[in-house]
Amino acid sequence: MIPFGEWLPDQSDLENVGATVATNVTPAARGYRPFPDLAPLSTAADSRLTGFFPTKSSDETISLFAGNATKLVKYNNSSTALDNVSKSGNYSVSDLKFWNFVQFGEDVIAAGSVSTTLQKYTLGTSSVFADISGAPAADYIGVVKDFVVTANVRYGGNDFPRRVRWSQINDSNSWTVGTNQADVQDLADSGHITGFAGGESGVVLCERGIYRMVYVGTPLIFTFQKVSSHGCTYPNSVASLGQNQVFYLSQDGFFLFNGETSIPIGADKVDLFFADDLSTQFVDRISCAIDPINQVVGWSYPSTNSNGDPDKIIIYNYAANKWSVAEI
Repeated sequence: MIPFGEWLPDQSDLENVGATVATNVTPAARGYRPFPDLAPLSTAADSRLTGFFPTKSSDETISLFAGNATKLVKYNNSSTALDNVSKSGNYSVSDLKFWNFVQFGEDVIAAGSVSTTLQKYTLGTSSVFADISGAPAADYIGVVKDFVVTANVRYGGNDFPRRVRWSQINDSNSWTVGTNQADVQDLADSGHITGFAGGESGVVLCERGIYRMVYVGTPLIFTFQKVSSHGCTYPNSVASLGQNQVFYLSQDGFFLFNGETSIPIGADKVDLFFADDLSTQFVDRISCAIDPINQVVGWSYPSTNSNGDPDKIIIYNYAANKWSVAEI
């Protein structure tokens, strides 16, 4: 068996101790595994999907939701169709934005950017999504302890790109500020909020900093501590396994926030390769997801050879600290 070294495209080919090519494989502790072919799961959507979310109800029924610029859809397990479960009149979401989802009890809550009030679908009961009365519109959403938390929000006819706003305690339907611990917090010195990760505490990613959001109870409710002056440049490049394992992309490369500090994971390995390969015309189409079974995180992106559709996935094995790339 011939051992293949670590893929290090940012290193010179001359005397490169690693592999110069690692395409259509996933990195492993020893060498690489094949990257399986992609296969369609559903019938085609009527436009590009910009968000996907799996759920499990109390009776263990699995449901899959997705969204695009005009609709929220639910995967039909019988026909494989994408059934329209939007509110009456559908939606109008910018093609530059992604839908983000959380599950809070039996409720699936969707944030479709600052153009759409938070949407709710109750598993086992609802047939379509509906507005959450009094809730904000938001680019980002998460759950921290017993609260639904939104970030980069709009309400009352105004945009608050630096604001975090959360629901009343253990009540995703009630958002009256000052009642039952519902409140807001502005983060004034780090630019716009570009991502959010929930958990026992929250992680707020901004253009020029990262904050840890910690529940302390009344009267403050949450405290916000700036723990890093390094920020996330690319919205939709964030994926997490909790507040201590948040992956994101900045102008200077790929990073892991470990709850205390941001650690460069692509420096001298793939950062230069990615910067050269990414189509700067379509950076809004970057997306990120984690495969915890194989302990990899992948960033889908349109390369310079693309017409705008994402055609590559750069893959990081966070257990082995190794990279590869897949061409779609």
